[in-house]
Amino acid sequence: MKCFTFAALLAVGCGTTHATILDSASPRLAQVCPAGVQLFTDETKVGEPYTEVAILTWSDDDPTSGIEKMIKSQRKKAGDLGANGLILGQSAQLQGRRGAFVSTPAVAIFIPSDTGRSRAACRH
Repeated sequence: MKCFTFAALLAVGCGTTHATILDSASPRLAQVCPAGVQLFTDETKVGEPYTEVAILTWSDDDPTSGIEKMIKSQRKKAGDLGANGLILGQSAQLQGRRGAFVSTPAVAIFIPSDTGRSRAACRH
């Protein structure tokens, strides 16, 4: 679901991924489609040398949001930054007046040896 207006955002909520770029002096990476961004549950699963591109945080005021919505949003943001991998953070649903769904930071990464796989994933 896309948020079209501020009023719609207030009424329904819209998950948002924020990025903190880790090395702004690095050359800009080519964008990768979301399907080309490989998911990892922790850094030991990557298995290849990589560079950390950005720290991603996600939140949604809608307490019914699920992890699928979070992953979709984070994959898109990581790909927009040129990352072809994403080390996922933990997620939690916070209780409050309206509730909220948030994640601990995920790390968008670039794996040089994985560019062929990510290009192939984006062609399909």
